[in-house]
Amino acid sequence: MKAKDLKGKSMRELTAIYNGQTGKAVKGFSSKMTAVARIMDTAPKNGKRDVRLTSLEATSSRSVRQIAEEKLLQVEPTMMYEEIIVAVKEELPHASTSVACLRWYATQIRERGERVPDRPRKPHGVTILN
Repeated sequence: MKAKDLKGKSMRELTAIYNGQTGKAVKGFSSKMTAVARIMDTAPKNGKRDVRLTSLEATSSRSVRQIAEEKLLQVEPTMMYEEIIVAVKEELPHASTSVACLRWYATQIRERGERVPDRPRKPHGVTILN
């Protein structure tokens, strides 16, 4: 892929291309110019490897926040935070979210005046697999 082809892409697309190329989970870049430079620096020199969008771009049009807020506001059945993380990762496999992140979203929802159901606590010693 050439630099001129990359310049017409959105920041989200550029980030997805970089993450797909490097296997990293970078959240973004300070500018498009920086993103294009990083992609060009990490692009394979032999031209055999395709630059592809990661599954983050390909699988969902929703963000982590949209999925998490939907699950946080769900009344029946009320899900544990760990179960919400699993649901987010089912839709966005490369998402890196945490219980702290979900609690922050819940706080933001409450500040908007909406009621967030109480979460059941994870039983001590139980591991929920992602």
